[in-house]
Amino acid sequence: MRQLRLRERPPDGGVSVLSESIPVDPILQGYSDQLLQSAKWTGVAMIEFRVTPEGKPFLMEINPRFWGSLQLSVDSGADFPSMLVDLYVGKQISPKSYRVGQRLRWYLGDLDRTIMVLKDPNLTKCQKIESVWGFLFTRLASRNEIFRLNDARPAVRELRGYIRDIFT
Repeated sequence: MRQLRLRERPPDGGVSVLSESIPVDPILQGYSDQLLQSAKWTGVAMIEFRVTPEGKPFLMEINPRFWGSLQLSVDSGADFPSMLVDLYVGKQISPKSYRVGQRLRWYLGDLDRTIMVLKDPNLTKCQKIESVWGFLFTRLASRNEIFRLNDARPAVRELRGYIRDIFT
């Protein structure tokens, strides 16, 4: 599955606070397959490329672990934890299709990012307004990374910690 980081915290590169599932790029898929096959790797792996505006990809990292925005994959229909369990219990797994255009947003991380932008003396007022606008009016179709109606406890815990950190 491929995803695009739309916003990060810190703003100049870091953890994703708003991401979207996008179609797999066959060239990047080919590079990824070659890397994993040459390492004789089976299991979970996260491979990150940065692509220049001209379209030239650069390998950033390979990690034999789940990635921070795993929930986007699950919400998009690619349940990698379930597939990993199936792999290790001997079930046949095959590449799954997933929904393109699914968005995932980590609200408190996005709030932190917006605050960082507002505090940055090197950014213009226009850039700061654009950041606040983006925070306030990101399309509602985004899924919330932490808060889920069927289990609100992680979101409540995160919010308590966030508020506690503000006042300590």
